[in-house]
Amino acid sequence: MEDVTSVAGAFKHQLETGDREPFEALLAPGAVTWHNHDRVEAPSSNPDGGKIFQELIENASVTIVQHEEFPGGELLRVILGGTVRSTGLPLDVHNCLIFTLDGGAITRIDEYVDPTMFSQFAPAAD
Repeated sequence: MEDVTSVAGAFKHQLETGDREPFEALLAPGAVTWHNHDRVEAPSSNPDGGKIFQELIENASVTIVQHEEFPGGELLRVILGGTVRSTGLPLDVHNCLIFTLDGGAITRIDEYVDPTMFSQFAPAAD
């Protein structure tokens, strides 16, 4: 079982279960997330974030292929899997997240998403 008090464990837990509470507890007030796909910086807090993923994916799984700690942060390279509910096709998304930490609290997340991620959620064209 993952340690849901750790950044990696709480991230994995939220996507696999829909329970984002342990992850939210690690966020510093005012924490932001930057996305590479749209270059937007938005508030990190989203209590429904894990539930949204669960609505899109059945049997969600997160495989952590790399977890590195460094002064002031952590890097996670992950593979998101499961079955896309709208298509019945397997999900295979490779993402990288860089967490900036201050006193153990997440202040910033730089999220580099697989460029195929959003097309994998779309229903197949006839």
